[in-house]
Amino acid sequence: MPWNSVNGPAQATEPYLAWSQATGFAGHAAAGLPGARVPVLLRLRPGDTIDRLEQDGLLSAPGLYRRAPTDFCVGHALIGALGRLAEEVESMEFGWPIAAGAVDGTLSTVPEERRRLVVGVVDRDFAFLNRVFRKSAAGVESGQTRILSLWDQSRRPSGPWQRPRDVGYGRELDRGAIDALVARVAAGESERALYAELDYTGSATGAAPDAWHGTFVADVAAGLVSSEPATADSAKPAFDDAATTAELILVSLPTLERGDTTGATPAPFWLDAVRFIVERAGPGAQVVINLSVGMFGGPHDGTSLISRALQELLALRSSNLVLVISAGNAQAQRWSASGTLPAAPDGSARLAWRLQPNDITDSFLELWMHSEDGEPVDVELCVSPPDGDTLAAGCLAGQAWELHRGDGRLVARVALRETGAGRAMALLSLAPVAGRRAAASPGRWRVELRNRDAKRVVHFHAWIQRDEPPLGFDQPLQSAFDEVVGARVPGDTTVSDLACEPGPLVVGAVGLRGRDERSYSSRCNPDAVRPRMRGIDLAAPADAGAADTGLMAAGARSGSRVRMSGTSVAAPIVARRVACQMWEQGLYDPAGIKAVLEVSATERSRPSGVPIIRPRR
Repeated sequence: MPWNSVNGPAQATEPYLAWSQATGFAGHAAAGLPGARVPVLLRLRPGDTIDRLEQDGLLSAPGLYRRAPTDFCVGHALIGALGRLAEEVESMEFGWPIAAGAVDGTLSTVPEERRRLVVGVVDRDFAFLNRVFRKSAAGVESGQTRILSLWDQSRRPSGPWQRPRDVGYGRELDRGAIDALVARVAAGESERALYAELDYTGSATGAAPDAWHGTFVADVAAGLVSSEPATADSAKPAFDDAATTAELILVSLPTLERGDTTGATPAPFWLDAVRFIVERAGPGAQVVINLSVGMFGGPHDGTSLISRALQELLALRSSNLVLVISAGNAQAQRWSASGTLPAAPDGSARLAWRLQPNDITDSFLELWMHSEDGEPVDVELCVSPPDGDTLAAGCLAGQAWELHRGDGRLVARVALRETGAGRAMALLSLAPVAGRRAAASPGRWRVELRNRDAKRVVHFHAWIQRDEPPLGFDQPLQSAFDEVVGARVPGDTTVSDLACEPGPLVVGAVGLRGRDERSYSSRCNPDAVRPRMRGIDLAAPADAGAADTGLMAAGARSGSRVRMSGTSVAAPIVARRVACQMWEQGLYDPAGIKAVLEVSATERSRPSGVPIIRPRR
């Protein structure tokens, strides 16, 4: 099969958007629906406003961003307007289109300002009828939920679901609606049948008490424990604590629609979720939000749009808002690489990026480069397909090239751009290997970086985006680095980009018994040469022993328990302890919280629960 390359100036727009534009949004299932809108996370230009962008017909923004002035917001734009919108804002990232309705630009009345403890969880799939989310395990309050709101971002409302105020899209159940459903359970109806009736289906509809990820995480963060027998491997404390009195706000993130093969970023949904929780909680609430989610792409230095947007929100609510974020589970994976390119002519590195057969999704490799002295870098990037010729493009020249098969099918695209202060980013996008859009070849794609500067040393970091399987596929066919020369795999940092910002508590994983850092727990090398690199703040138990046996918490159905491991478990353990300390102290003091959280490796205090320790740095 012959190959054709097309070189030209790189578009100034966001590189993932450029790839989707080049493919005609063919990989986005919802893009073909009438009136489909794309969520975008954007940074406004100085002095610009959301209202001005709306008046120009470029987007519609939720009311969440109208309470106070903001530089960062989420809007929904028609696909045809994305190119123009990118030219009108400081920077922009777009998410995948969803069929969840239009946004609501109004903002409701400010919630009552009273002191209360609110635990928010941003995740997927919450078994909200589970008894662990009730006010009590017995008595009248056992029929009353502590969930203030469940917002499902992925579907339009029907039945008892309501259109959520302040955001509009998706569907919401408030406390009254959930209490009514709880009463039906008390009258003899099954939780499984009610989830099916609500079209809120998942593992709970199966015959076994399978885990729903969000259910497990929310239970660890704030679930009741008094009705459960104590177990040595429980992820929760031995007795009820302040977290069991907390009100809950749960946000279920969307998944890729059936037929989606390229996902862009989930960042717009994350920012909407965090803003939604803060807005629903009200100005007087002590709020702890757990995000056991993450993304592997990004600059990993706190400068991504989602990082800065969360920093802005934390600055506004610094005394009564804490974000707890899982570090990630990528330390044992070959998804990252780091290296140094000495001055020319000796500075080069080679990465072999292996694509799996039968992969129906697009694949993305991000390369982030920076010079030691802050001056622009001059790097040549060469890419060789498994069955094609080598193609080269000079970095920082504002260039892009596309690779097509002889029949015109788009195979690959490389965009190269400066990001300021001696830093640059290159995105290599590859079409699926299989399926209706198949074009790329499986096997080793060879990527070579060559430093062309005779004086300047260049450091680089490469991240393969984690594959997101579309609906109907249980497991992704994740690409990985197969072989490298002149680089280290895994790289100097394997934490999620979301965990690299200043402000949140970033949590890694240790074993419950041995207190050893788990081999999968993502981490940073603090000695690596990288601007603003930060390490893990705290570590908490995430599995029971050497075999990575998970800890216990609630399954999808009331009374069931399952095991789960990973930093997704460690993070809500920390979130729970933070919530208890915030409630007792009445104020979030980062130094004080960390001092309280640090316990000896042998302590297992009651009722505080499983110990939390600071990892070795």
